[in-house]
Amino acid sequence: MKEEVPEEEARKFANDINAIFYRTSAKEDIGINDLFMEIGKKLGEPNFRTEEEIANRQASISLDQKDIKVEPTKKKCCLSK
Repeated sequence: MKEEVPEEEARKFANDINAIFYRTSAKEDIGINDLFMEIGKKLGEPNFRTEEEIANRQASISLDQKDIKVEPTKKKCCLSK
């Protein structure tokens, strides 16, 4: 598998931004399933989410369908006589 970025540099960058590092190749079908399985595991871990994501989730609100009012739009015609 040809590397566009040296592995050591990619690993360091991933570590710096708290990301998962996996060597993959969609073309050669290498590591794709393993990567998605690892992402799924990490998403379930509370420590994986940032404090901002947690705060946003706690501050979110939900609207009941009855609270939403949708006004029908009037079609405008641009034909002139």
